[in-house]
Amino acid sequence: MSKTLGRKRTRIPAQLTAGSGLRLVQAFREGDPAAAIPMDQVFLDASGDPKVLMHPSGNYWLRTVDRDTKVLANARLLVR
Repeated sequence: MSKTLGRKRTRIPAQLTAGSGLRLVQAFREGDPAAAIPMDQVFLDASGDPKVLMHPSGNYWLRTVDRDTKVLANARLLVR
């Protein structure tokens, strides 16, 4: 993905990984609504395996939602 699409491995901010159970971290381009298709998304679970997102350079807003789509946390991210 990094060579073909120009995406960079990006750590998920700590405030988005807090919690337990199955959660979904989604990344949207700054200015995109929550109904837009995320640039990237990844599931977090109890395994504790480190996860990353893959983004091209730009500004993003991220959120974590639970299985009921309740928003658990939000963050902003700049990828250079």
